Parts: sequence; C-alpha cells; structure tokens
Amino acid sequence: MSPKGIIDGNQAYLALSREPDTNFQGYFFFVENLKEKEWELPAKDWKKVEFRLVSQSSKICYTEEIQWKPKLVSSRTKDFYYYSFDKRNLESLSEECKKEIMDKNPSFFRSRFLALTLGFYAEIRIERENDRLSFVLLQKPYR
Repeated sequence: MSPKGIIDGNQAYLALSREPDTNFQGYFFFVENLKEKEWELPAKDWKKVEFRLVSQSSKICYTEEIQWKPKLVSSRTKDFYYYSFDKRNLESLSEECKKEIMDKNPSFFRSRFLALTLGFYAEIRIERENDRLSFVLLQKPYR
C-alpha cells in the first residue's frame, strides 16, 4: 500500500491486487470522501491520469494513460478504481528496466541476498491544471 495522500481534502492511496494472473497485474486506487458533499471523480481539473513503472534510479520504464469512467463518491464513504495492465507489454523494456521489474530467473540466492536491491515503483500520477499528484508503491520484481 502506498502512503495515503490528499486530493481536494479527501484521502487516496494505491494498493497492489493479489489476484494471481500470469499475464496481467492489477492495482486498486482507493479514495475516501471525507466531506459532506459528493465527490466527482475524475475531477474536472484532472488533465491526465497515468500509470507508471519507475526504476529505483528514477527512470520511467513504462507508462500508460488511464481513462477512468466518471463516478460520484458519496459523502463520508470509500470507493475505488481498478486498473490492470498486460505484463507482456514489458518484454520490450530496456535491459536496465527489465532487470528491476521482471524476475525471469528467480532463484534462492537472488531472492534472499539481493532482495534489498531489487525492486521498482508502481505509480498513479494525476496531472492537474497547476500541479501533479503521485501515489507510489514500492514493489518486488514480477515473476
């Protein structure tokens, strides 16, 4: 789970779906409306919503624009968006990105002794008129 962030006075965070699938990986973007009125999502000032995979050295390895259907989140309630992508799209990544994001040769040594150095960041990035919001989740390589 990513740290909780604030959007327009409401809370949001990114979480990894644990559903087993060899070709797809899913993510939940949870939102909590803390206000007394309905919250329209995506908000009108959201220019773009992107999903990204970012290396530990901050290289953007994969990006895909997300088109979420509009919804109203009732006052004082929680809701979520679900996003998944096809992991087969990662085959064309650079070698640097593949090394951090895809674990094609899992082994005991690699998982036990290199675990601290292996990993990448999944990110939901919301671009608005005057700023950007990022919800970032540290992950272990996909297998």
